Amino acid sequence: MPLVDYTIVGGDVSVGVLKLDDGKMNSFSFHTIREVNAALDVAEGDATKALVIAGTAKALSAGFDLKIMAPVIGKPGGSKAEAIQLVEDGGALMLRIFGFPKPVIVAATGHALALGAIMLLAGDVRIAQRDAKLKVGLNETAIGMTMPEFGWCLAQFRLSPTAATRAVTQATIYSAVDAAAVGYLDELVEGDVLAAAVAEAQRLGSYVKQPAFSKTKAAESCSV
Repeated sequence: MPLVDYTIVGGDVSVGVLKLDDGKMNSFSFHTIREVNAALDVAEGDATKALVIAGTAKALSAGFDLKIMAPVIGKPGGSKAEAIQLVEDGGALMLRIFGFPKPVIVAATGHALALGAIMLLAGDVRIAQRDAKLKVGLNETAIGMTMPEFGWCLAQFRLSPTAATRAVTQATIYSAVDAAAVGYLDELVEGDVLAAAVAEAQRLGSYVKQPAFSKTKAAESCSV
């Protein structure tokens, strides 16, 4: 069963919608990373003006597949070499999203933890429902994992300087409202978060001009 679905919302301004759904917490395995990269290949080459990334009501993503990550978080089983490779592949994917040439709007449809929170940080615009019962945070040190460099860099780039240490080193978990206050989220909406993300993608996609946007974004991403 596919873990990633890519569709196009048409209209005056067409946008792509990349949705993660593994039936659980949208953990990133090697297979999931390959599927997301394949969808990004399509989105980068088609006629859409912007991209929305979303998950399910349960989770945007809860991070890496912990079965593979077991050796680096002090759990039995698995291969340390595979775990390290998964982190490297996940980091490359997050930096690809961060540098994607079209506007990327990330809809926090559910919990965004660990790599899921990093994916939020990689988006150009991050949206959640104001009263959603979701958790957002970089909980790596709480589960025994050292924060990878790409995670630290994106956190420092996006989060409030006064919140970065508490958010990253101290693994603080936030509500939607508190996540917006420290910089994980740009906008809190009252209604359907996916519909709001699509509307924002259409607005931003029609507003910015290419290749000026992609060139400026590439320069911005060089700072991470």
